[in-house]
Amino acid sequence: MALRGHLDEVSHRRVYGWVIDTDHPESELQIVVTVDGHEYGRCAANQFRPNLKQHLGDGATGNHEFCLKFEPTLSPFRQHDVHVTVVGFPHQQLPGNQRIIPAATVTRSARAPLLVTSTGRSGTTMLMSEFLRHPQIVVADSHPYEIKLISYYASAFRALVSEADRENSTHPDQMFTGPNRYRIGHNPYFMSGLFGVIKNDERMAHLFERVIPSALARDFRDFIDRYYQLVSEDQGKADARFFAEKCDIDEAAREGARMFYMPVREVVMVRDARDLLCSAKAFWKHSLEDALRTLESTLPRLADISRAAGEDTLIVRYEDLIRDPVETRRRMYQFIGIDLPAAASSGDALFGVHGTSRDAAASVGRWQQDLEEAEIDRCEDLFADYLTCFGYGRRNVAGPNNGRLHVVPNADMHRYLNASTFPGPNRTQLTAIADRSAPSPEFAAHLLAGWSGLEQGWVWSNAERSTIRLEWPPGATCCRLVLVGRPFVSGTRTGSQRLIVGVDNVPFGQVTISRFAAIEINLAERPAENASQLTITLDLPDAARPIELDPKSTEKRLLGFALERIIVCCDGDSDMIAP
Repeated sequence: MALRGHLDEVSHRRVYGWVIDTDHPESELQIVVTVDGHEYGRCAANQFRPNLKQHLGDGATGNHEFCLKFEPTLSPFRQHDVHVTVVGFPHQQLPGNQRIIPAATVTRSARAPLLVTSTGRSGTTMLMSEFLRHPQIVVADSHPYEIKLISYYASAFRALVSEADRENSTHPDQMFTGPNRYRIGHNPYFMSGLFGVIKNDERMAHLFERVIPSALARDFRDFIDRYYQLVSEDQGKADARFFAEKCDIDEAAREGARMFYMPVREVVMVRDARDLLCSAKAFWKHSLEDALRTLESTLPRLADISRAAGEDTLIVRYEDLIRDPVETRRRMYQFIGIDLPAAASSGDALFGVHGTSRDAAASVGRWQQDLEEAEIDRCEDLFADYLTCFGYGRRNVAGPNNGRLHVVPNADMHRYLNASTFPGPNRTQLTAIADRSAPSPEFAAHLLAGWSGLEQGWVWSNAERSTIRLEWPPGATCCRLVLVGRPFVSGTRTGSQRLIVGVDNVPFGQVTISRFAAIEINLAERPAENASQLTITLDLPDAARPIELDPKSTEKRLLGFALERIIVCCDGDSDMIAP
């Protein structure tokens, strides 16, 4: 078998070309496109191109063209490695089958950006007010600090360097008609089909793909620098190391900042979704449905940002900023790399007129008083992934233990799973007396009904209810069972799993997890008098069979939760126990 073909275009918008198996010209070939080491998608080389049939001859049908569009388009702020292969031809390649789509390059600036990223009503204005008073940070404007030059120039950069899209963006015949008089879109002449106006089309491609983006990036960054130089001189902070701006959660704003500047410091503010709902209704006078729609467009993006966060990004919970202002700010300023200001110690001092509660402390947990039962349920169901991602538990489920159920925050997981002592109720200290991992016999001894076979490192739940047994530690007055594992998720079809916990068939609480987690089941007292053994039930209403969600899967088990590790903690001096 022999391939013949050509890769006509590899851009941020699409991969386009043609290919034929010369030994079997009537066969339909499959194209695989890989972006940055991960398969992006596949398409068939079956579109008709008239000149191919005549040019190739020898049985060619002309149906050999392929086109795979990137939706959304690849980011113009980052370099991309695009690789095109043909299924069944691992050792034969199209001309130019691997292509680097370059990113713009700029030199280092004297002053670095400090981004404050979030949705509205999350404390960003309060934080910007504090940054304004720091001698090493320049902040433009006054309350509510909405000048966002990086976001603006990032938006302009994206439009000016993106490949032509005459259908959805600028058309050369309509640039000055109607509302287009006040808009600018993609360059309508940046397309591979026009590179041939000169004999060496690679030189033209180099101009559009490297020279113009780098020049625009340098100019835009220089405009921002000049602006903040004027502001810094006016504020008497000519030597300030940072300028702070609120940053949009859109990918263009965040990636644009990292293209214009290196390094960047980004503080991402998050807040309990239920309190955000209260604040949106009070501040913007939104109806419940309007407020929920607004949050639906923003909160999932914050969870995605958190999961992809690198060393230049710090997640700060609004609640921590209010309840533990000194320690939270110490951690934040250490991350930024500047001294903690002496005045940065009170949430109320910074709350100001932007708040909708009587004081800063009252803005935390207000949903428990301000929202109705149905509103809480709607919010918790819609934003289960967000709440779990940032360590916000669902509302307690009534039961004899009053819902003492907790998912360890992601930021604390590493420290938590390597600790041997833990804070308990009423200022007690709990000690880990048993720590068992799959597939050890000691781990297996905890498992009762509803589990699949042990695998190397975990065991899957395989029923709508799975059970675990726990021997109450002799002499202990309180006990904690920690279940460490991950949920079964499958894209948008199953994005999280609810675990409804019962103890000796009595409802105990519910949590929702969307990623690897440690779940604390805190037993302050024996649910049954003189009971030495407890039965823990896990109801999994979101469990699913992969084969029913993905036609390519052969997995028929009903999967919900993969349990990897069981930790038993108690107070007192109990010895290591058997299950």
